[in-house]
Parts: sequence; C-alpha cells; structure tokens
Amino acid sequence: MPRKTSRQWARIRCDYEGGKAVATIAKDHKVSRAILHRRINEEDWRVNREPVPKVPGTPTVRAPDPDDPPIVAEGRALILRMLDELDTVTSRQGQLAEEIAAETAGDRDPRRRAAMLRAIGLSSRSTILKNLATATKTFAEVHRPGVLGKKERAVEAAKSAGLGTDWGDELTPSTKFN
Repeated sequence: MPRKTSRQWARIRCDYEGGKAVATIAKDHKVSRAILHRRINEEDWRVNREPVPKVPGTPTVRAPDPDDPPIVAEGRALILRMLDELDTVTSRQGQLAEEIAAETAGDRDPRRRAAMLRAIGLSSRSTILKNLATATKTFAEVHRPGVLGKKERAVEAAKSAGLGTDWGDELTPSTKFN
C-alpha cells in the first residue's frame, strides 16, 4: 500500500473520530488495520461520542415500522445517516476549514476556497437541517394501515359536513330535485 499524505490521514482521522468502524475505514482508505491502530494509539485519536443536540422544531425520526413500504424505511435510514454526517461537519468545522485552506493554498483564484467554505458554512448546514426536517415530516405523514392522512380526513369530513343540520340533509344523494 502506498504511503498516505497528511491530507489523507486527516480524512481518515475525521472518519474515525466521526464514529466509523476501523474495519470500514481500513477498507475505504486502503490502509492496513495494524497501521491504522498504531496511528490511533500514537496520536491518541478519540471517537466523538457527544449526543446530537435536539434542534427545536425538528421532528424526531421514528423507528421503522414493519408495515411501512421499503422506500419509507430506507428514507428514514438515509435521513439518520445524513444527520450523522451533518453532525460530523458541524463538530469538525475548524478542522475542515483548516483542510480547505491547506488544499487551496496554491490556488491563484480564491473562488474555489470560497465555494468550499460556503459548503460547510452555517447557512449551508442550516438549509440541510431544514430539508432533513421536512423530509422527516413527510415520511412521518406517510399513509399507514388504519390511520387516515390529511387528505383522507378532509374527504371524510366533507362527506359528513352538514349532516344533521337543516341545510345539509337535503344535499344527500337520495334527495331528488324537480
């Protein structure tokens, strides 16, 4: 296996501290587990085990339901993985900014650095969080057997609207108009 650059090791460390398994990291980055473990011990890498703070207004992703269609279960799993990635980017903001600076140090045009910094910036991350919250809400509203969704409830309410009142009874289908 070829030697890794400091930039490659920074990515490997970020994966490890983000909670990826050593076996997965070794496979993904084509590095032996022995070398990886040695580096982890020598540099005292620590896995970030801090819980992701609950953002007010962000719906909770519920556990998979056996009655859910596969696309819903896969969607929920994807949302959780993306939230983990967002948490990693947020918790490693300074480190990523340093890596971007090192990567773009030789660039004559500052636009690439600016674009990369925008991608990890607060505005970008808050937009991602908002989109994930919307997707979570959408998956939570998916029709489930025995549970009426918004449209179904509206149809049922429209069917019974006016029944039992003076003005609604004559609107039933059994009434014949002359």
